[in-house]
Amino acid sequence: MDDKQLNTVDDKPLVMVWVGPDEMNRGDTQGMIGLARNCARLVNGRFICLDDDVVTQMFSKTTLYKDRIKAALKKYGAPDMLFGRYSTEVYDQMRVKPRLFVHDINETISLSRDFNRYVAHDITPNKLKDKAVEFYSHYPDIKGPLLGVFIGGSNCQLNNDGRDIAKKIYYLAARHDEATIFLCPSRRSKQDYARLYEHLQTGFSSWFDDGSLSVNFRKAIGRAPNVHIMGEDYLDMLGGYNPYVGLMGAADHLFVIGDSFSIACETMAVGKPVYMDFMYRYYDDLVDSGHIIPIHKIGSTKLTKYTVPPVNMTTEIAKVLVDEYKASCARQTKEPKSP
Repeated sequence: MDDKQLNTVDDKPLVMVWVGPDEMNRGDTQGMIGLARNCARLVNGRFICLDDDVVTQMFSKTTLYKDRIKAALKKYGAPDMLFGRYSTEVYDQMRVKPRLFVHDINETISLSRDFNRYVAHDITPNKLKDKAVEFYSHYPDIKGPLLGVFIGGSNCQLNNDGRDIAKKIYYLAARHDEATIFLCPSRRSKQDYARLYEHLQTGFSSWFDDGSLSVNFRKAIGRAPNVHIMGEDYLDMLGGYNPYVGLMGAADHLFVIGDSFSIACETMAVGKPVYMDFMYRYYDDLVDSGHIIPIHKIGSTKLTKYTVPPVNMTTEIAKVLVDEYKASCARQTKEPKSP
């Protein structure tokens, strides 16, 4: 198979995300998509994103995975830039290797290029607007201010102050005539979501013994009748509607609990202040500017809705990657041709 680079329409570079078996909802996957999309725009190239479901349907008569990869490369051409945590098998099948090959996790991509804990994503203003409209079509009964609570990984250290954080979120909602708390889990917090949702609904009347994130919500006292609890189970989100981005766009107030740099940076890109339980420690400059507010520092009055400039480093990271791509192209141009 002839897999030359720049063999796409009008010789435009091909930028490919090979998701493979990874979850589309995963922060690392969305980071790859956002970076690849921006790189394609910066080089006036073509963008394509393929996961295993798409590839299987497209090449259903092909049995072996490596043959499906070959079929995809033949159909679309070999990528000049290849992204994806599971894209190594694609790389191995290419005779002419991509000029840029990105397969690290989101945080590693940023740390290795001096962006610290600012990671890439695929959040845009238009996406937020469209997804917010879709969110309200699924949940038309939101009452009062909407508090979006995004649950990151459950391996955070909240043993000492977790109960106070839980009470703070709940009582902030209770100060309004009516308010809605909407819980949105992530891949690493799906079990915590189920327990948390149940105990929010029952006024935290039960105790947990497993040391999970939800244990930190167990001692909140009572349930105010003006606080409405909503949310989606993660497994249901995988098989149906995913409110994640829509909640970001629709919520009046954004809360990030647990550890997830993807969730932290995606919410920062919305243009609303983000309340964090402990991840604010990685973003001192944004705490100083009012973009991020530590939950334990929230006062006793009602939450005030206001906007802040969005913080989105995805394009800046993509520019660095494009520079790497161009440098690779320049090196190849200078290399002597084989006789």
